[in-house]
Amino acid sequence: MRLIRIFLAVILLVLGSILGDGYKNNLYLIWLTSSAFLIVYAEFITTTLMNTQDQLDTYKDKVSTLTMLKGNGGNIVQMSIIPQNKIIVGREVKIDLYTTFAVPVSKIPDLKIKTDTEWDITISHQSQHKKNYAGKFEYILNNPLRTQIDDKFIKYSFYIQVNKVGQQSFKIEIDNGTISGELVNSFTVHAA
Repeated sequence: MRLIRIFLAVILLVLGSILGDGYKNNLYLIWLTSSAFLIVYAEFITTTLMNTQDQLDTYKDKVSTLTMLKGNGGNIVQMSIIPQNKIIVGREVKIDLYTTFAVPVSKIPDLKIKTDTEWDITISHQSQHKKNYAGKFEYILNNPLRTQIDDKFIKYSFYIQVNKVGQQSFKIEIDNGTISGELVNSFTVHAA
């Protein structure tokens, strides 16, 4: 594409000089040569600038990855969980889980939730199966509502209903076979 732009610009200059008998005037030929040189030089500078910008974007991603890894104790996944409303006992509330990866992710990780008390977790009105191990409950979310913003950011959504008032501890694990991470946190469930 660059060569086509250079070729067309130079042809227009030469064609203009031939049609206007500019080739007979030495000053016009110097101007024509200078203009052709400036066109080639401008294309060179534009290409160099675009390549430099691409390299800067690549290095910016690398620095972002290193900063994220250092600040997160070497874990390549950062997660934050946001309830859509106040969590009230016996009421269903939508939960959004935002995940950020330090490296690009090609396969979306699976989601597992471990709780101290029994929760009702639903996705698209489908109740999620739970297992009880040593007094803890484990939910493997089948096809949570996911939005992949790009190869480093994924948003999961699901609904929970807790039937016990107070502090509810939980652990969320994500894993796709190569990348894994976990979030340990708690919700305060309020009385109605």
